Amino acid sequence: MYQDSAFDRVLDSYYQNQVISGSGGSNFYKGQIFSTGHGLNSILSSVFKFAKPLLKKTGRYVAQKGVQSLAGLAEDIIKGDSPKQALKRRSGLVFESLKKDFRNKINRAITQQPAAVQNTRKKQSRKQVKKIKKRNKDNLGFF
Repeated sequence: MYQDSAFDRVLDSYYQNQVISGSGGSNFYKGQIFSTGHGLNSILSSVFKFAKPLLKKTGRYVAQKGVQSLAGLAEDIIKGDSPKQALKRRSGLVFESLKKDFRNKINRAITQQPAAVQNTRKKQSRKQVKKIKKRNKDNLGFF
């Protein structure tokens, strides 16, 4: 009851080509050479997905500090300090400030006790709906 259609011949030739070229002449179909979804790339992508919001927040904070430092640097140069001395002094102050802030942030995160069970979802207020009493009516709608 096997009918040899054109579609079957195309599939047979496709798989024959796969067998000959893909697996060195074996008599079975060999799939992809590279498997996807596992391995180092998957691990790195999941780590990056976790770290991306942290890096974004940290980058914004460092950029803010940099802008404040540049404003102070310009102020020092306008007052008459040499640019080299002003840059040295301001960069030292910024790095010390960043170190102090990160150290405090880490200490707070380590020493903070977890709250019991904290529900962060806001409760939705329920609107009270008046119940309408249904009246029994006959088929004609008189009662």
